[in-house]
Amino acid sequence: MKFLPRLIIIVLLFAVPSARAQLVNVAQGKPTTGDTAFNFPTSNGVDGTTSTFTHANNTNPAPNNPYWQVDLSQNYNLTRLEITDRSDGCCSPNRLNGSAIRVYDANNMQIGATIPIAGL
Repeated sequence: MKFLPRLIIIVLLFAVPSARAQLVNVAQGKPTTGDTAFNFPTSNGVDGTTSTFTHANNTNPAPNNPYWQVDLSQNYNLTRLEITDRSDGCCSPNRLNGSAIRVYDANNMQIGATIPIAGL
């Protein structure tokens, strides 16, 4: 999955395993990459806690298309995608606005439409 966020704390990707009816965070602990700033590791986005966060490199000068992504390492039937912004009260609560979510398959082909983020 590729995200073009400005700031992100945690990503929760839920799938419903066929043997159970409860949601499972399939992104937690999976490998992450991205453009980062201020020494916040990209892995903070999937560490399962909202007390840490990762910071995309949207600083001046920002790289073209700063991104953050998580590799789910296998196929999942995703039923829900949840992105939680920073909760420490820092900065604008709308700083993810203008970002976009894109889902890619194992061949790096986009699945479905780009999802713009607005009004968080």
